Amino acid sequence: MTGRTCDVPREHFFTASLDFLLYEAEISKTSGQVVIREPNRDGRPDTWTGTGFVKAFEGNYLEFIVDDIKTSLDYDIVIKYEPVMPNVWEDVVVTIQRPDYDQPDPEGPCARMSPNADEKHTNLPPNSRSVTVYPPACLEAGKTYKVILEFRRYSYEKENPSASVLIDSIALIQDREHTLVPRFHCGRH
Repeated sequence: MTGRTCDVPREHFFTASLDFLLYEAEISKTSGQVVIREPNRDGRPDTWTGTGFVKAFEGNYLEFIVDDIKTSLDYDIVIKYEPVMPNVWEDVVVTIQRPDYDQPDPEGPCARMSPNADEKHTNLPPNSRSVTVYPPACLEAGKTYKVILEFRRYSYEKENPSASVLIDSIALIQDREHTLVPRFHCGRH
């Protein structure tokens, strides 16, 4: 980057989109309802990617096939959604299903990974459109994984079978600890 306010890319450099590993809910295997949306015709930007959402209720699941990992490292799993209910969706389980036939490369970054870290719990706040699942998932290049979202419970206080949420997609983003941030100097010298 260059320029007085550090906002002009230097020639011959670019930064790839951080969410290029994007998996659409509406093409996942799911027990939810696929909701197709027409683009906004009044000029407002669409709030979704792809063709729409999956409307998930308590007990529903979405299963995403991840088979395009190019670099072995930790990835943050980001769930992109639109809230429908007024309160926090309290129990969403994210499970990484790894290939049965293979162990992590003992010399690679996933060698230290614990199988217990493959089940993660999160919630979906009503005042947000995305949530990052913690801890990150270590994924290896060239392997096929399943990422499964299970919508177990909207509220612990009482059952609500009509509770739902619109799931747009998941994105895999390099974990911040492993993302290389270039060092540069901008402004006046």
